[in-house]
Amino acid sequence: MDELRNTDRRDKDVAPYQEVDLARGERISAAMKRRGMKYNCQLCYSIGVSESTLSRWRMGRPLSLKHAVALSYNLGISLDHLLTGSSPQEQDETFSRQISKLCDTYSRLNAQNQNLSLNLLRRLASRSDAAGADPETGGPEPEAGE
Repeated sequence: MDELRNTDRRDKDVAPYQEVDLARGERISAAMKRRGMKYNCQLCYSIGVSESTLSRWRMGRPLSLKHAVALSYNLGISLDHLLTGSSPQEQDETFSRQISKLCDTYSRLNAQNQNLSLNLLRRLASRSDAAGADPETGGPEPEAGE
């Protein structure tokens, strides 16, 4: 019982099932360096967290999906790379395979279903534009003044 009372306060925010991911912390640090961010405060300001929170993430502590998305967007890396460490080349190859499958499937459709598919894609694109997605990155558009 005394062991539970004497635990380090910092360990209380990590449930026993959550693992520390040191490699993710290294990816965050490397991406900051590539973006010319020498200080944690530069990134913290962009995503609205404290420097101690960013330091915990850089030490591999857990982060929410919301913050993972904000980090990847502000660091200019994919969410997949941030979370799993997959390389951009692996992502490009996966994307190319997916596009190839999609084109193959589309070519097998009859004309009516091809038109329906194109209309669906147009609707999805217009919803994305209406929701304020940045057309180049697919991420949220930067706030005014950033």
